[in-house]
Amino acid sequence: MTTSQVFPEVGSQPAPPGSMPGSGAPDHHGDIRGVFGNPQVFNDTFGHLSTAFTDAINKIKDESASGVGSAGKILINKLESMRDEVDGWRMGKGLPEVEQAGGERNESVERAEEDGGGLYAD
Repeated sequence: MTTSQVFPEVGSQPAPPGSMPGSGAPDHHGDIRGVFGNPQVFNDTFGHLSTAFTDAINKIKDESASGVGSAGKILINKLESMRDEVDGWRMGKGLPEVEQAGGERNESVERAEEDGGGLYAD
């Protein structure tokens, strides 16, 4: 009779951070989508923010019936740049500041209070 092994052999190496509950925060490489435990909250929050930038740009253009001056053009360019940055986050573009700091490390994570966290908290 052969015995079957139910559990894999246990090694001396700890689980990679973020690979299972209790193993620490994963390194998201600056991708802010990992900051949110609930992906729908992330999508809603930054979708609204992107739309707000677009609305502001359109209102500037609509209110400038006689033309957009240099201040208006600069403001539109800044708002478009901010919207593009938010849209980049929505598509997974990371924050360069996090990457330059060596990624997100477990010791840099501030622990939540005893409130139980969000719906998808681990």
